[in-house]
Amino acid sequence: MNSNTTPADLSPQVQALLARIEAKQDEVVALTQDLVRIPTVNPPGDAYEACARFIGERLKPRGFTVEYVRALGAPG
Repeated sequence: MNSNTTPADLSPQVQALLARIEAKQDEVVALTQDLVRIPTVNPPGDAYEACARFIGERLKPRGFTVEYVRALGAPG
């Protein structure tokens, strides 16, 4: 949506999607806060595994198959 778009200009599908996103706003903010707390500073690339597992544990209950593969020579 841009500054010239009003809710009335949006299709019902887009309006429904935006409503679902808005309803999950607190959950999305909390997820983002949790993610940025993981110290994946690069370099040296610490905590990548912890970050991957954090995301994987949230994807599994949603039906995703999660596999963790470490890149050769990767830190952490």
